[in-house]
Amino acid sequence: MNNHIIIITLFILNPLLFGCSGYTKTPTGLEYKTIQKGNGKKPKEEDYIILKVTYLVHKNIMYDNTHDHLPTVYQYKTETLKKDGSIQEIILLLEEQKKIEAKIEAKKLLRESWIHFQKKFNLQEETIIKVTLQAEKILSPKEYNTWKEQKIQQIQKEKQKKMNTQKQNDIKKIDTYIQNNNLQAESTASGLRYIITQKGNEKFPKPGQKVKVHYTGKTLEGNFFDSSLAHIAKENQVYNAQRKYSPITFTLGAKQVIAGWDEAIALFSVGTKAKVFIPSYLAYGDQAVGSVIKANSILVFDIELVDIVN
Repeated sequence: MNNHIIIITLFILNPLLFGCSGYTKTPTGLEYKTIQKGNGKKPKEEDYIILKVTYLVHKNIMYDNTHDHLPTVYQYKTETLKKDGSIQEIILLLEEQKKIEAKIEAKKLLRESWIHFQKKFNLQEETIIKVTLQAEKILSPKEYNTWKEQKIQQIQKEKQKKMNTQKQNDIKKIDTYIQNNNLQAESTASGLRYIITQKGNEKFPKPGQKVKVHYTGKTLEGNFFDSSLAHIAKENQVYNAQRKYSPITFTLGAKQVIAGWDEAIALFSVGTKAKVFIPSYLAYGDQAVGSVIKANSILVFDIELVDIVN
């Protein structure tokens, strides 16, 4: 895509199409139709267009940001826009609130992203993809800066609200598990829960020091996902002869591990063994990791602080 496309979302502006009747064809071969008329306000040079975008192929949605809090933003520069039958030509037809639907061949539309989408959606170069673009807002550079700051604040507020809800749910699940299994656990203000099963010596690690830790990890539901101990890996039928089973070494407090680990290990002295319950927001959050750790998974680790590395 054009180098002047600015993305607030993680997606690149890559449209896609599928056809129906009532289309107008431009001299370049672009087929399009107006679904909703605009209010007459057209972008000026350097203006920002806040875009609602959907991409469909074979009636399957490839991308849809119409309900997204992170819309696609395009800075309007006529020198970079070409009437070449691509999405750039659709941009030239837009005005505020106007919605256009167009048909574009997959290879012509996706360009550098072609290989990524080709296998995922079973595309041929000539596969027709349907793109719907709507200019939700057209803003001057000054207006855009104000809009952007407000959008960032809105996203942060909603993210914090979502995290607070997740935190409450995670703590409730952990505490219910502990109670149902008649366990006695210590807790921290962050929501971490831990049970010391073997006391260590009086040597505690400090932030910035390297530590060696043995671990076995499961989800709260009991699904095993990893261990640094060979016999545990064999018991769970995931032993890998090519792997070296030994304590993991990392710098405490340097964010080399999940937040729950940095917090937990700082509580233990050398030789301590403990079971640690880590809420999802102190682990991988809403990101899935592998096939076992789903989004918002609560993790349970059996941990041994083996040593502090000088």
